[in-house]
Amino acid sequence: MTIYNAVDLNSDLQFFITSVSNVSRWYFEFFSIQSITGCRFIELKELSRWSVADETHLLLFTAKGSAPRLFKKSAFPPFFVKAITDSNNYFFSITNATASYYFKVFYPKKKVFHLQHPLTTHLFRHNFAKQLHLSNYTRADVQLEMGEKSIFNSNIYIDSVLTY
Repeated sequence: MTIYNAVDLNSDLQFFITSVSNVSRWYFEFFSIQSITGCRFIELKELSRWSVADETHLLLFTAKGSAPRLFKKSAFPPFFVKAITDSNNYFFSITNATASYYFKVFYPKKKVFHLQHPLTTHLFRHNFAKQLHLSNYTRADVQLEMGEKSIFNSNIYIDSVLTY
């Protein structure tokens, strides 16, 4: 097994998103949003977790009961903001099985692991934390950006050794 470095991980995820864009607009949009937010699969799938906080922000109530996350609306495609505003489950047809299938078909490293556990869409969360940390965010700032309850949880993402 080879250790994945953060630069290659980010590059491979961007290549993957581009590859999916040629096959499915819905999954392309879904993965793109995962990439820019570091959200878990279920957090995007269940739009009921989202609400409009104010004129310029969206609020996400996280899947693991961690601190809610605040996002600028401008970070999202307009259709996603509209879906939340209209309570329209835009991603109703997205399934974890199909997302995993796309990873098997289009991801450059066919199998990626964290502590022997295979990862597919959760790679976006690991990448998000690693990229924030590489951008000189403190560990506490990464914790806040990811909506994690404890610094321990965000450190797992930052320090995770991914292999392929």
